[in-house]
Amino acid sequence: MSNVHVLIALEGESWKVLLARAKKKRGEVLIILSGCEQELSHSTKESQKFADACEKIGKRLQVALRDRVLASRLRSHGLTVIDRPKSLKKLLHGHAQIDEAVHAFSPHVWRQQLRSHLQSIGLLSLPKLRVWILITVSCLVFFFILFKLLPSGEIRVTPREDTISQTSNIFLVLSGATVELPPRVRTMELKPFIADVHRSRTFDQISKEFIGTSSEVEMTIINESDEEYKLRKTSRLMNQAGMIFRIQEDVFVKPGEETVVPALADDIDIYDEVIGKRGNVPEGLKWEFPGLDEAERKLVYAENRVPAVGGETLYRTVVHEGDLELARIHLEEELRGLANQQVDEQFILFNSQHTDQDVTRLYYDELTTLTYTGFVLPTQFIGERMSSVPVEGGILYTAYGYDRQYILSLLTQELKGHVEEGKKLLPDSVKLERLVTHVIDYADDLSWIKLTVDLSGTQQAILDPFTSHGAKFAKKVRDLTLGKSKEEAERIIRNLPEVEKVEVSIWPPWSSVLPNIPSHIVVAVGDE
Repeated sequence: MSNVHVLIALEGESWKVLLARAKKKRGEVLIILSGCEQELSHSTKESQKFADACEKIGKRLQVALRDRVLASRLRSHGLTVIDRPKSLKKLLHGHAQIDEAVHAFSPHVWRQQLRSHLQSIGLLSLPKLRVWILITVSCLVFFFILFKLLPSGEIRVTPREDTISQTSNIFLVLSGATVELPPRVRTMELKPFIADVHRSRTFDQISKEFIGTSSEVEMTIINESDEEYKLRKTSRLMNQAGMIFRIQEDVFVKPGEETVVPALADDIDIYDEVIGKRGNVPEGLKWEFPGLDEAERKLVYAENRVPAVGGETLYRTVVHEGDLELARIHLEEELRGLANQQVDEQFILFNSQHTDQDVTRLYYDELTTLTYTGFVLPTQFIGERMSSVPVEGGILYTAYGYDRQYILSLLTQELKGHVEEGKKLLPDSVKLERLVTHVIDYADDLSWIKLTVDLSGTQQAILDPFTSHGAKFAKKVRDLTLGKSKEEAERIIRNLPEVEKVEVSIWPPWSSVLPNIPSHIVVAVGDE
């Protein structure tokens, strides 16, 4: 009866829950009281409740159990009861859950069946001698595998790296220039970048002409040296603020003595600022003679023991020829800065538009040409009282560059020719940062520029066992390290010219030497 629903009481499941599951099933239901049977047989009240509950489900319910008292009570309620394994097997013949049901209904029967099955294949009928032989052989095989076949070793090596370089001379030739060069000489285009800048500006650093009055003061000159000093008229005295006073008489100062002399302030201090009223300094300042040596200044100096008076600040700005010359210098500096900035921007723009190139500027003053044009300086204002003057001018600025990416590609191919046998050039090591360029010659008109270029890269020993060189290396390593201890194997391999670092590991951990079977030694390439 393959259409019967078989319900087996789960571990710890009560009969009420079991019957609740049975009610939900449609059609015939067979419940097996494997777990609930003992609980019901010890309680008459519970067994009566169970019988009443089963009666409500109806005749579609069948119960399989072993307790005869409970079976009799269920039959009195008109229920079908199965109390023999043979009857259960007959009922569930062909059912998918027949084995599970028999096991649950009669566990000791199921164990007997398992024992019969083992006896049928001869496992329970072997003599004791044969059992011990089987155990011994199994142990021997186990230890053979453990100590002979299982031991293995891994040798992880880091390939040695060396630096190689290539140096070449290259001529950068201006497009359209006629240059006689040997045919074997490498040439490439010299790229000019031109900036044409014109600026006009107002120059307001006009000379100040002092028309006020200068301060006067009595200076006390002190001589702490061992010799007499003669100071001429108009000798300068200077304080920490940069003000200049000049003595108005010749003075002889004996050793250890002091002399008072009148002094008059200059119109302009050392910073080109008008002194005027600022010269009315308070008493007690120290003044040095800037014309003396530094050691002498500490011994011969002056003090104003009275305040300075009479200074009045009054000036006018008058255009001098030197002012126009200074204006020209400032304008040229500004034009050079602007032109240099424009040229750098042209290089950036060019490289952004030509992603396959890397045009780099030659930052040499002698390889940069510039011409000032259209300078206008208002010489008609010389001698006039003005606070500022207009100036204007321009510059034609030319800088030169070359394609570093092209040179890198050219030298990379030549660098590959220097790679030793059994080694490879690491692509990541050949890059623009390792390209060094020097200018060694150039034409006066810059129609050509000669460069010497050096490119360095890194070559690495090929140890990958999937390559021919790597396979030969792995075989050599195995032959050299068979049966060797870890320390001896590392020493041997470390002395090989292809190896930078080596690390040997052995399995099982208690083994101290590498296996004697070559195939049990794995040679791997470590992280670079």
